[in-house]
Amino acid sequence: MSVAPRLVSIALLILQPVVFFSHVLVNPKFHIPWDLFGFHVPQLTFQARELREGNFPLWNPLVYCGFPSVADLQTQTFYPPNWILWLLRNSTGRSIEGYLLQWFDVAHMMLAGLLLYGLLRRMGCARAVALFGGTSFQLSAFFATQAQHVGAVCAAAWLPLCWLGVYELRREFSPRWFIALVLGLAMAFLSGFVAVTYAVYVAVMVFALGLWATGEAGRWTLFRVAIAFVAAMGLAAIQLLPTIELTGVSLARFRADWADGGGIPVNAWKSLIWPDALHVFEPEKVTEPYNYTFLYLYNGLAPLALTLAALVWPGRRTRFAGAMALLLFVLCFGSHVPGLEALIRTLPRSVQSGWYPEFFVAAFCAATALAAALMLERLPGARWKWLAAGALAVELVMVSSRRPMNTGEGSWKLQGHEGFITNAPGLVNHLQAELHQHNPPRRIDSLDVLFDFSMAAPVRTLPASGGDNPFAPLRVMALRREFSGGQPWERNLPVTQVGSPWLDFLNVGVLAAWQQGLTDEQLRQAGWERMPKEFFLRLYRNQEPQERFFLVGEARWAGSSVAAWELVSQLVAEPGGLRRAAVVEGAPAPVATPGEVSVVRYASNRVELATRSEGPSLLVTSETDYPGWQATIDGQPAPIRTTNYAFRGVAVPAGSHTVVMEFRSATLWWGALLTGVSLLALGAVGWMGRRHR
Repeated sequence: MSVAPRLVSIALLILQPVVFFSHVLVNPKFHIPWDLFGFHVPQLTFQARELREGNFPLWNPLVYCGFPSVADLQTQTFYPPNWILWLLRNSTGRSIEGYLLQWFDVAHMMLAGLLLYGLLRRMGCARAVALFGGTSFQLSAFFATQAQHVGAVCAAAWLPLCWLGVYELRREFSPRWFIALVLGLAMAFLSGFVAVTYAVYVAVMVFALGLWATGEAGRWTLFRVAIAFVAAMGLAAIQLLPTIELTGVSLARFRADWADGGGIPVNAWKSLIWPDALHVFEPEKVTEPYNYTFLYLYNGLAPLALTLAALVWPGRRTRFAGAMALLLFVLCFGSHVPGLEALIRTLPRSVQSGWYPEFFVAAFCAATALAAALMLERLPGARWKWLAAGALAVELVMVSSRRPMNTGEGSWKLQGHEGFITNAPGLVNHLQAELHQHNPPRRIDSLDVLFDFSMAAPVRTLPASGGDNPFAPLRVMALRREFSGGQPWERNLPVTQVGSPWLDFLNVGVLAAWQQGLTDEQLRQAGWERMPKEFFLRLYRNQEPQERFFLVGEARWAGSSVAAWELVSQLVAEPGGLRRAAVVEGAPAPVATPGEVSVVRYASNRVELATRSEGPSLLVTSETDYPGWQATIDGQPAPIRTTNYAFRGVAVPAGSHTVVMEFRSATLWWGALLTGVSLLALGAVGWMGRRHR
């Protein structure tokens, strides 16, 4: 009796997500839209390429004039399941990143359902009830609407494991379940989407407090959970410490100042009852001034009814589960709840910067699935519960699948392809031939917001001077706004001042224009020549942009970043100023004559240059300065100076020399050490527990 239902339950929880997304996985004519291809595919492409070339993906030179990829939590560099994608991509030798990431979403939907199923079984629920709960979560509104955010899907999937760990620790300490809780918490962070990580962590704390308040957990439960949180941060330190460092020098540092509390709109509650109450199935009819993917909360009528019943049904467990779902639902509304925004403002700024209440929908959907299943367990009968689980799966697939919030026209093969942009055959080859004549390749920029020439740069190895990332480097963005305008919180900025000396300094060799704007004559007067090849966009060539590495014989020294900004502004105003001189922060060093530089080797994490000058010179680069870059001159350490406000420079003595710059992040190594110690400690806990048993 037990084997067949178990196998059926597991098989359904594996197959249901595949059915939900079959239209993008099997003979696809559709794809999961937006960020999956515009943001996540370029990151996976860069990582896989770096590994094929024998480099670990530490530094991405293709966006923002250089960017610390390893410090960007969203890249999932230290998320173990992501390593499987690296292996599959490189073993096949094909550009299948988009297809792999779509399966990655589906695999985590499977994981979410199976883990919640396991939790409900450990809580004493029948298999049919556990299947009902697992189905409710894995096909919930959150996974139906947020598939584009791969990290969000990954983080949410680990919540049931965290709950399971807390539940098993409620009475006594168990090394096995303590380790499970630590792993679940760490994986929720390493998944790479902080807003959902916060939702998971809050849901775990609410669950633990609820078990304790209802008398189901012992007095040491909260202490064990607190220790698990500390251990999880130690385990994730290899990513946590570099991310903290990057946050301090990026736009993310000020997100709390620009946020308004967020949250889903009040009217979204209607979609709990009627899926298309706010017209999300026809986005052109949506009147709410919000991203319409947050206007959909439909988890099925049966889970909603059962959750409401759990609030009033006799029994501490069901009432607690229903109350938890209600609390997490309220948190989804953020600033729309009186007093909640003020409460959020009391949190540390580092927490506020990643606090997006709308992503608490992930925890709400999980809590709804849990409460509904626990309520279903209280009802009499057995066979009809299997029918209820099956009916729920059919309902959610029919209602939520193939909708605009998770489905875009066109196969994955046509999205973010490394060989072409949109429907312009030959465009990528044309641009690569133009830019890659030089070592390193010249950069490209855009007069319009075209993601193909920002975050998508790694897909086609077209180096970009801009990007589109919440962790955009502050200083680079400050300089970029000098020729792009835009608000402080914006990160994907099109060029507006085509005559700016900064474009020349940044080694921009090609400008792309899509919509009508400046005329060819206006661009020609600013030094940009129209390239004759015709595509769906116009291309303009800078005949002789400044090289990325050059020697100058004049330096202006600044004692602070504020002084450096003032001096750089003066230098830019001088004709040819950025070619002749540079502004350097720190103590002065001898600089007397210009010289020559040749690039011996250029790789993502290491640059080797040969310099020659008659007197002491300053090596100037248009490569982003960032903690962790180290330099040597003829094998001897040399300090890297912040030059021209945002870039790297090195004072070079007279004569011929070899200058090497390498990215070696001390923060990363300290994080790796803490992670290693944490792994050893968890291993010791597991070993002692095994001996005790």
